[in-house]
Amino acid sequence: MKMLKWLLMAGMVTSMCLALAGCSDSDDDRDPLVATWSLQSVGGQPVEPGLTGRLVFNGNGTFNYELTMNGNVVDSDRGTWSADGGVLTTTDASGETERISYSVVGRTLTIGQGRDALVFTR
Repeated sequence: MKMLKWLLMAGMVTSMCLALAGCSDSDDDRDPLVATWSLQSVGGQPVEPGLTGRLVFNGNGTFNYELTMNGNVVDSDRGTWSADGGVLTTTDASGETERISYSVVGRTLTIGQGRDALVFTR
């Protein structure tokens, strides 16, 4: 009887470990920047009607950005990105590197500060 209890306990412990191991891919492990972001405001002012901005940070360290006015692309960029300590570093396809402050609060990304701040939501 003791052997049966021990086997049942060992089976339960093994099942619990496997269940917990399967939960390791939570959103808490994901970088909060990795998402598709939509431009909402520039320097505290809402974007003009017809203007849309889309910024995508991919989990593989690449990004792409597209700004359209009434469906026509007026600006675009792509390259690589990294983030550390509230500083976003991007390097575009031409090799130009830019470092700028950022913050993510909930579903809102703010890049830059004050009159230069770009605010995106996901």
